[in-house]
Amino acid sequence: MKALLKTFASGHGDCIFLCLTNGEGKYSIMVDCGDFTSEIESFVTQSLSKHIDLLIITHIDCDHVDGVTKMLKKNTLFDYR
Repeated sequence: MKALLKTFASGHGDCIFLCLTNGEGKYSIMVDCGDFTSEIESFVTQSLSKHIDLLIITHIDCDHVDGVTKMLKKNTLFDYR
């Protein structure tokens, strides 16, 4: 199994992705998102094919959740499975 840890500056907070891959597939985890930047949107769209398996919000402060709400409001962004 391979693991990729990717971090993004996200306003006053951070946005962290852990992507696990093996011969059978990919599993992606997103942790927090203070600001849903175009760089984060590109990563989700291009690298993750608009699919996040697990979304973790550590606590409800603006620097951890505002970008997530913006991302989810763009409901055409994701392929819900």
